[in-house]
Amino acid sequence: LKKSSQIVLTITSNETRKNLNQLYLIARECNKTNFIIVGNLNDKLNLKNVFYFKNLSDENLIYLFRMSNIYLDVSLFEG
Repeated sequence: LKKSSQIVLTITSNETRKNLNQLYLIARECNKTNFIIVGNLNDKLNLKNVFYFKNLSDENLIYLFRMSNIYLDVSLFEG
């Protein structure tokens, strides 16, 4: 990750309601922004600006929140 770039964090899953396709569209358009996606995902895109993590400790998750500039939730609904 380039520290000079904006970093967007999202926590998501493969559920349709989580709207992962919208997140990928945003990541393609904002190719100078780094995206950190946390979750156990099956559908991963091979984009240079997208980084995937899963099964993080609380300490590591807190670290990602602190280093991120933006938290993005593109979910259609929760529940």
